[in-house]
Amino acid sequence: MSEKIENKPRALNDIGYWVNFEKAGVIYYSLGSKTVDRYIKVSEKQVEPIMEVVKLLDGNNTLDYIEEYLKSEKNLIVDVKKLFNLLKSVGFIEGFKSDRINGEVSIVGLELISISFPDTTKSIKKIAKVLLIAWKLIFLVSVVALILGIFTRYHSFLEIRRSIFTVGDSHVIGLFWLTGFFFLTSLFHELSHWCVAVNYGIRPDKLKITLYSGILPIIYVKINGLYTLNRKERIKVMSAGMLTNALIFIISITVVLWIDFPKNVSDVIIKIALANGYMVVTNLMPFSITDGYFIFTWLFGVNNLRINLIKSLKEKSKNKSYKLNKISIIYLTISLGLFVFAICSTIIWSYNIINEILIFIPFSFGKYTLVIIIGILLLFIVGNILFKIKKYINE
Repeated sequence: MSEKIENKPRALNDIGYWVNFEKAGVIYYSLGSKTVDRYIKVSEKQVEPIMEVVKLLDGNNTLDYIEEYLKSEKNLIVDVKKLFNLLKSVGFIEGFKSDRINGEVSIVGLELISISFPDTTKSIKKIAKVLLIAWKLIFLVSVVALILGIFTRYHSFLEIRRSIFTVGDSHVIGLFWLTGFFFLTSLFHELSHWCVAVNYGIRPDKLKITLYSGILPIIYVKINGLYTLNRKERIKVMSAGMLTNALIFIISITVVLWIDFPKNVSDVIIKIALANGYMVVTNLMPFSITDGYFIFTWLFGVNNLRINLIKSLKEKSKNKSYKLNKISIIYLTISLGLFVFAICSTIIWSYNIINEILIFIPFSFGKYTLVIIIGILLLFIVGNILFKIKKYINE
């Protein structure tokens, strides 16, 4: 059967192309299919010959005929067999499933839960528009209230800084509250992507919970057809989660500034702000599949930034010249600074948590023993993540 298909293959009937980004005067397209939700990057010059081949892959023509036809009738020199193998490998040919794993999370993650969204795109679209209008109004009011609160209630703002990591006087209880809010924060983050995607007429497919690298839990929405949107719309979809986190952060801080809650209640609300603040910072990182990473690549036309960064470091170690552009260096520097800040604050918090736990542990166990155990666990986690990322790059 497969031999017959390969003699006169047929391409999927919904293959199209959409502008991805423009760089140095060259337009790059995402060529793909909504059916399989896969896309490949092609340059402006490659679009015409590829689409000519796709048009002729209708189940009536052999590869040799297509190559000869393009050469004689269209004056196009195309290695049709090579292109066919590429299209087949990504699942664009009927009768063949892709032999590639789609996306970093699928390669290095362990899927725990997958919930399909009902096809309610049309009925929900009006609701999504209302929610987006309400979001803009709330954001504007909250920002104004926060700025006024910082200037008029400065002492309350200082109290917030002192209670960042604790609830009451306990760092451990603070951690428990933060962990719970991280889960809720992630849900709001992903549902924001869903809301904006629906507003632009594309259907989010599934809500998934995955253990990234088998360790770190990740909640994310799989959105089919994202690359069929124009660049501005894609950026709005991807930035929706971070903007919602920023909004919740602003509202939480504003509420604590203006309302005199009991200290424990204020401390818990501050953990809501902290969870959302961490979400914004981590989503700017270029070292994983974050929203900020994709937004940056679309804005500045920098493809495969992380892989290029690793190549740059490797070539530098070999005294070869592989350079990142200035914009990439600025982005990496800023995001690395934010990452270091987040890590340092986490280390300080962890130190205080360890000291608090040691009160309940027999002295014979020893502080250093606990520190060594935690250190080994952290090394294992980081090492495992790096190994999985290397596996993804090799894919």
